Amino acid sequence: MVYRFGGEEFCVIMPKMKQERVKEYFLNFQAELKKARYQTEDGRSVELTFSGGIASTGKSAGISSAMKKADNALYQAKNLGRARIEVSYEN
Repeated sequence: MVYRFGGEEFCVIMPKMKQERVKEYFLNFQAELKKARYQTEDGRSVELTFSGGIASTGKSAGISSAMKKADNALYQAKNLGRARIEVSYEN
């Protein structure tokens, strides 16, 4: 399930997938996105990138806890540079 979380932020819910598998999925998506070439109407070339934060709900934590952890991981990705995927391993 994908939904807009805020201005330029989206939330992707991937039930029953391990964090490392989700990271692999998004790293592959990033690689494919980087291969594509996009042009604006005035002919300028544009590269699309994204940063992501990944977290899981765990056995006892709820969705709001996972969202907060994912948001923290996203900001870590943004602070470390562009086009990064970071995983929250917090319990």
